[in-house]
Amino acid sequence: MAIGFESEELGLRKLRERLQAMPDSDLIEFGQAARRLCGIRVSGLPDPWKLKLDEARREWRRRYPKRG
Repeated sequence: MAIGFESEELGLRKLRERLQAMPDSDLIEFGQAARRLCGIRVSGLPDPWKLKLDEARREWRRRYPKRG
């Protein structure tokens, strides 16, 4: 049995696909949960929840672009 690691690019693509498949209500819930979970970090590693929040916001803007 082999243990595999997902590349960051593949993980991001899977996240985007998941977000695109979500109905609006689930996307809003996901974004709210990500916002609650991101914040002050003790470690020097990047915050994975900030990335997920950014992707959820990007998906929302894709669905509902601002009209000037």
